[in-house]
Amino acid sequence: MAAGPSTSSNNPPILPMHDKTPLSHLLEAAVQKTYHELYTMADVLPSKTNLERKKELVKFACRTRQLFIRILAVVKWATTAGKVNACETIQHFLENRARLIRETSDCLAQLARIKLLDARLPNFPITDAIDALTLGSV
Repeated sequence: MAAGPSTSSNNPPILPMHDKTPLSHLLEAAVQKTYHELYTMADVLPSKTNLERKKELVKFACRTRQLFIRILAVVKWATTAGKVNACETIQHFLENRARLIRETSDCLAQLARIKLLDARLPNFPITDAIDALTLGSV
């Protein structure tokens, strides 16, 4: 009766990746950005004075350090994200069950409204039954 994919106790359900980015993509983008900035600086810095080169290198080092500190914070958080993943799995399971209950409820309501209208029992002759029980005859 379940419309969703079947899951066993060994394999958790595959959850949709809404608004999620793998850490490998994040780290790869940061490394590419840093490499591009460094490559650009290598072309531009020789034409500047010694003091300007030092300032640019310090700015680059600070920006890059801040970027990788942020990525490190995300990586450290991701190591404790197992609880978040467990909550997402439970939420997905509960949403799936709620959907199934809603669908079942809708089907039962439709069945009661449409198909069961003519499936009623006729009125029983209660007075004849009382006469038969008290008098012994019909």
